[in-house]
Amino acid sequence: MNRTERRARERQEAKAGARSLRGSDRPKSAKDALEHAQRLFRRGRAKDALPGLKQAVMAWPDDADLRGAVGYALAAKGQIAAAIEQYQILVARRPDSAPALTNLAVLLAKTGRPEDALTHLQRAAVLAPEHANTAFALAELSNRLRRNDEAFPQYRRAAELFERKIGAEPRLEHADDLVKHAAALLFRGDVGAALRSLDMAVKVRPNHALAYARRGLLLAKVRRNEDAIRSLRRAADIEPNLAEVRRALGDLLLTSGESEKAQRYFTEAMRIDPNDQLSKYFLSAARHETPDAPPPAYVVGLFDAYAQSFEQHLLDTLKYRAPEQVCSTVLELAGPAAHDWSVIDLGCGTGLCGPLIRRAAKHLVGVDLSLSMLDKARAKSVYDDLKLGDVAAVLREYTDEFDLALCTDVMIYVGSLDPLFAAAWAALKRDALFAFTTEIHDAEGFILDKSGRYLHSRSYVETVAAAHGFATVHFAPVVARYESERPDVHNFFVMRRGP
Repeated sequence: MNRTERRARERQEAKAGARSLRGSDRPKSAKDALEHAQRLFRRGRAKDALPGLKQAVMAWPDDADLRGAVGYALAAKGQIAAAIEQYQILVARRPDSAPALTNLAVLLAKTGRPEDALTHLQRAAVLAPEHANTAFALAELSNRLRRNDEAFPQYRRAAELFERKIGAEPRLEHADDLVKHAAALLFRGDVGAALRSLDMAVKVRPNHALAYARRGLLLAKVRRNEDAIRSLRRAADIEPNLAEVRRALGDLLLTSGESEKAQRYFTEAMRIDPNDQLSKYFLSAARHETPDAPPPAYVVGLFDAYAQSFEQHLLDTLKYRAPEQVCSTVLELAGPAAHDWSVIDLGCGTGLCGPLIRRAAKHLVGVDLSLSMLDKARAKSVYDDLKLGDVAAVLREYTDEFDLALCTDVMIYVGSLDPLFAAAWAALKRDALFAFTTEIHDAEGFILDKSGRYLHSRSYVETVAAAHGFATVHFAPVVARYESERPDVHNFFVMRRGP
């Protein structure tokens, strides 16, 4: 059976299932209606169950289970406010139902009410400590609230509970559990087990769009790009309105050098979600256009997701050594003057530069857009202060404050350097040093590369720096890291702020 035939059969089954809940096939009891709806739910056709469920709940308005099913179908349809109303009715009737409290909490979190959601989830966890979905929802919410110390044990607990629930032989009804299990495993860093869970999810439910999407995104992370593209295309075929899937497809094709195909997917993603700034940004890269800066959400999302494995991947896989090279060179150039400094580490990430420059710093400030990265840096107990925000915006909070600014592997996410140099001149003392790296652009100016990172020419950097009162005191190409075992050479500058 080919893809077209399979999709036609799925549509016919869904219509038949929905018809069975209305018209001449109207169920004789609430239990009958619920069983029909649950069959559709298990096949991932919750939206198709909604018309019949609405009729059923009119016939049996006091049946709490039907209310829950209507809420589930409304949420699948994207009607979140209406779904919340149904779950609130259900919780009022069954205040001790952990599944109802959990589902209501998930929806409240989506509508910007995380504290209300947390209250419901904490109650659900007390009522049903073995309920896997509750543990998972609590982990997800803790992660969203940046409570990583709470999120990690909850994800671990959720993974264990899902393993018990699913058992050794997963069935159709376990498809959604397998996707959540994979997410919990991935947070723990177990990529192989997460991928196996997603493989099983699409095996037991071949039309599971979310499972194919998550599988494709994970395959892309482990650089199995061809498999990733196939999985993402399958997700797009099943569910046409997943903007994230089309953006991911565009990203993979752009990285592979297929710019024209990538443009099509980025354009489709923007059609689905006109506010998709990431697709707009990468569409610029595919068209060889160069916006002055990336959307902040791109950098935040990239490094929040990267925080757990950041150091291991950079140091072990990419053999990243830029912080060592930058800090050792600065200390050598400064000589005996390198003491009692006030230092700001721009884009500090997990704090790789902090321990290397600490001996010269009386006061050390770290700055990053990613709260997850700052959590990792804080755990090192090296920085005197940590600031969340855009590097130029944070610099503008200071005047004549710092003797040294470090900025390694940050300008690749900046684009135009005018705002950064202007802010640095104001924040640094006279004769202070500004040490940073850039990716190399052999032509003039700067461009947005297909990788989503900016490349800057040496002449552009030095021209902009000079316009803002900086002079180069050291320049050298350095091997910052290795990509696919090949050296990745960056430009390394140390500049001095003038009067």
